[in-house]
Amino acid sequence: MKNFLFLSLLLFSLSGCKKLPADLQIKYGTSFGMCMGYCINEATISAKTVVLNSTSRNEKPAVKTCSRVLTESEWTSLKNGFVVDKFMGMKDTYGCPDCADGGAEWIEITANGTTKKVTYDYNKAPDELKDLAAKLKEIMASLNKCNP
Repeated sequence: MKNFLFLSLLLFSLSGCKKLPADLQIKYGTSFGMCMGYCINEATISAKTVVLNSTSRNEKPAVKTCSRVLTESEWTSLKNGFVVDKFMGMKDTYGCPDCADGGAEWIEITANGTTKKVTYDYNKAPDELKDLAAKLKEIMASLNKCNP
């Protein structure tokens, strides 16, 4: 019984299980420095909505905006396994984002009035962010074909 209790406490403490802040907002984006069209895309995700802004250097209109309701299951999926404190402790940059036009991705978290942005090479999320990045990419893709 002691071993079970110890193991349970250990697993709980390692999981980083903390209640997520009510003001949690997630931004996910991609950019390519040398491209034509809408090369900068950023999705802003909150508990109820996702808004995608696509920006162009040469198209009119320069910014296209699409939005939709975020389902409760999508929001829950994003929150599962996500530990704000670990994210806030990560480096700001991994690799050489958009060097030689390889593209860049970023995840930005706002929680408890603090904002942290982590930028990395396109399609090369740090191990700590791979699952979250995949979910965010899927959500953003759901809006990519939107024409306001």
